[in-house]
Amino acid sequence: MTLFQSQIWGSEAIGEEYPDPEGCAMGTGLWMYACPCTTGMDDPRMNPMVPGAPALGQMACDRVMVCAAVGDFLRWRAHAYAAAVAAAKGDASVEVLETAGEGHVFHLFDPDGGKAKELLNRMGAFTMEMMMRLLEENESDMAQPQVGDATGSGTEVAKSPASRASSHLSMSPS
Repeated sequence: MTLFQSQIWGSEAIGEEYPDPEGCAMGTGLWMYACPCTTGMDDPRMNPMVPGAPALGQMACDRVMVCAAVGDFLRWRAHAYAAAVAAAKGDASVEVLETAGEGHVFHLFDPDGGKAKELLNRMGAFTMEMMMRLLEENESDMAQPQVGDATGSGTEVAKSPASRASSHLSMSPS
């Protein structure tokens, strides 16, 4: 699994987060709008590390790559998430990639920039490593792609029961 400059949040500051009442109010407002049935900023969908959240060790992936940007106001959340996954699944299961000199979702604002390309290349290498492992295990079941509705769809294209690894291809209509 890859996690790019996530929108993980919570009610209490962590790491070196600084109190920013205006930014927190904006984040809270966006979350309440996106998920009106939420219980708040410590809803497990917003804060997967909150007590009572589904166990991170039960995620059906062997490896996780967490991407953060040094200038991202949510950087410390990404590091806390990576540490929580490593504690639940083992240190070897987590890779943290931090980009210096950039802010939150920088790769969306400048997708052709050098650092965005670097980030996407690293994510591609991470994904390719998993795909190669699936193929080498020779246990992969290949599924035929399926056409979904107008919103796009996805299908499992390879899976390995031995490693619990799978590849999911999701494509939007053009």
